Amino acid sequence: MNFSSHYGFKVSPVTRWFHIFPHVDINFQQVNSTFDITDNSYLEALGILVAIPGFWLILTLLAFLIFFLCCCCCCGSNKKQKKLAPLKWTLGIFSVLCCGTLAVGFYGNFLAHEGIQKVEGATQEMQVFVQGFHDRVNHTEFLLTQNVRKNLQQLNVTFKQAGSNATVQSELLELIQAMSKNISQLTKKVKDIDVALVNDLLKSVNETIHLVELFRWPATFAVLGLLVIFCFILIGAICRTSRCLLIFFSVVGLMSVVVCWVLVSFYLGLCVAAGDFCLQPEPYLHKEVDPFFNAGVVQYYIHCGQKVKNPFSKSFKESMAKLDNLERSLGEVKELAEPHFSQPKVFQLLDQLAESLSESRTDVSVLQDCTSVYRQYNKAMEATCTTGIEGTAFLLVSAVGSGFFFTILIWLASCTWIHVRKKQTAEPPEEEETFLPQTSNSSTSRRTRDMYGHTGFRPRNSHTPPQTPLVAALSVSSSSSNREEQPFLAGRYTPPPSHDNHLMCATKF
Repeated sequence: MNFSSHYGFKVSPVTRWFHIFPHVDINFQQVNSTFDITDNSYLEALGILVAIPGFWLILTLLAFLIFFLCCCCCCGSNKKQKKLAPLKWTLGIFSVLCCGTLAVGFYGNFLAHEGIQKVEGATQEMQVFVQGFHDRVNHTEFLLTQNVRKNLQQLNVTFKQAGSNATVQSELLELIQAMSKNISQLTKKVKDIDVALVNDLLKSVNETIHLVELFRWPATFAVLGLLVIFCFILIGAICRTSRCLLIFFSVVGLMSVVVCWVLVSFYLGLCVAAGDFCLQPEPYLHKEVDPFFNAGVVQYYIHCGQKVKNPFSKSFKESMAKLDNLERSLGEVKELAEPHFSQPKVFQLLDQLAESLSESRTDVSVLQDCTSVYRQYNKAMEATCTTGIEGTAFLLVSAVGSGFFFTILIWLASCTWIHVRKKQTAEPPEEEETFLPQTSNSSTSRRTRDMYGHTGFRPRNSHTPPQTPLVAALSVSSSSSNREEQPFLAGRYTPPPSHDNHLMCATKF
């Protein structure tokens, strides 16, 4: 991807693409796209962009409501069964596509995490520089107030006690007094530099970034992983043709749609705001950071070496001038003291004083170096405007794609489990006639008709067959239910006695 340089750091084309998003208020009037979270007009325009995915979510939920109402009203009257194979194949294909879209989200989360880590590292380096600045100021102050002043006091005592030449002694004491005055003024200038820069703002920013990323990184992975598990549940439901799993996916899929479109709103607003900030960062930085520092400090460090006025130049020049005066006075003291003072302690104190002044000069020279903060600032901005915003853009694309795919999957899964239910609750086959003899009144009447005919009279040539144990048992069981019918038939339709001996014998038997 081609990157363009902007304010000394690279900016991704994705950043510029989000920056050109229309910024309009509720009256559809164009709003300034400069990043400023304290401007109500800018927040209103950003809120309108964030509300677009929310509006789409509401339409999606209304469509699902109408769809389920139609299914409840029409599924009972539609008796025609449909083949499930096309629906199952379609569900499988869209499930795999949804998993691929979620994989894009995993990659985007990795990129965003990498960018945020770079920003955190850069802000930490700037914090280290500021802390080092403060430490150098304290070190310089310690050298001036402890070492240099202490050595001067010892020289002052030595010159007063061991002076052989009153004129030389007087000149030496005047030089020591002037050096002490210069040290007091130099210490004050160094403290002014320290107050102008040292602040806890960078520390609080670094702690906030670390705390947010500590929860965002695993939480995003957890949400994406849960959505992938839902897709796997759907694939398992397809393989087993499980109505319960399909219904379960329809429920959790609806929740997934809500989560996806909420994430779309969040990522869209974040990308647009980051694009606006990357293209025009200085107005917001000056507005929010300048109150914590002296005038011109932020401008000096974010435009180091670009003909920007150094806010510390006056203090640095005065501090260096004081150091020059101290070193010049120290040289004069050495010239005057060498012929008249032969004590080794004097020259030892003079050497220590020269060493302390040289170290103080080095510390003061380092304090006006802006390259370290400038380099870390550009590193942080480049990580935000390239890796960070690209990772967030991948997360946005993943959320949009997952929202659409889960919508399709819910619709297909609902159509599928409805037909699975119809297939399992088909009409049972008609009951077959039992083969065992019935003991009801109808069976008894039918047996009576077979014995006596349609006229009700027993044929003359008929005879009562011998009863087997099964027939006897059935006769006993049916006698209780036909106790009123049998006497009536016996009294009215009793046949005349037969003269056939064979029939008589068979009847008796």
